[in-house]
Amino acid sequence: MFTFFINETATKFLVTTTRALLFFAAFTCFITVPKCSMWLPILLGALLILAAFFLPYFLQKNKHAITIIMLFASSCLILITGSFIVAGILFFGSVVLKKVYINPTIIFTHNDICITKTISKKYHKWNDCDNVVYKDGLLTIDFKNNRIIQLPINTGISGIDESTFNLFCKKKLNTFQSK
Repeated sequence: MFTFFINETATKFLVTTTRALLFFAAFTCFITVPKCSMWLPILLGALLILAAFFLPYFLQKNKHAITIIMLFASSCLILITGSFIVAGILFFGSVVLKKVYINPTIIFTHNDICITKTISKKYHKWNDCDNVVYKDGLLTIDFKNNRIIQLPINTGISGIDESTFNLFCKKKLNTFQSK
């Protein structure tokens, strides 16, 4: 059995989910009848949308940008709606999404290939594969239906010998292709 850890950070997942939460906060600002000035919800909603678009830039500058922006979004919701509950749910949602993220892995067993991501887990049978190669930190899975998956592998964590793995895959593919 071989386990590969895909060389990926949580950035793509967190940016997508945080943007969704920021758009929810902006939408809430736009539809709420304010207790203060009529322009304040529009201004804060526009700032939240801008924060959503510039989130990757903010993440490059500060690794805690998501937490800071979500605190700002929660503060905006408290100011506009006067409800700590909505703001708390928004901030709690962002914290939960950070904790839910799972670094993607690929597990090769004698029976199948399992690709595990944060939200999904896919199993592929060996007889669905045409070729599997691990070379220079890049894992390539070629399926019989002409679909190819190429993933960069975190070689520091995985620590798998290329020749041993390629030999294992060749034996498995020959076993299932001869049947």
